[in-house]
Amino acid sequence: MSVFSADGRLRMTIKNNWKFLVMVVALCATLFYLFDFTGLQSWVLSYLFVSILASTDKPEEKELKNLAKRVPIVILLGLALLTEYDNKRYASLKSDIDHVESKADDADNKLGDIDSRVDDLEQKISDLESEM
Repeated sequence: MSVFSADGRLRMTIKNNWKFLVMVVALCATLFYLFDFTGLQSWVLSYLFVSILASTDKPEEKELKNLAKRVPIVILLGLALLTEYDNKRYASLKSDIDHVESKADDADNKLGDIDSRVDDLEQKISDLESEM
């Protein structure tokens, strides 16, 4: 069963390819859930999966040339997706670092308060010793 017609256009009919369509949708939905891709990325992933999974029983030279024309586009889109994923990971790490830094600042402020209280107590002790 061929997903692409002889002229290279996508031929997706529910009657002929409903199992394939369900498989692609399930695979895309799983990946979107796992990697939290949204918007344009989901369409790009759908295109990639349909392009990769769709094949003919006997690939013709014309179809191979069409596939070869798509390889640079697929590579660029894959790099764009990886870059977006890395940006999300970086943003997550940055927010975690900011959270830890704010907690460290809070702890430093509390330590400063404790240090000033200790100094006050030492001053009171020295005042009491001088009075005796």
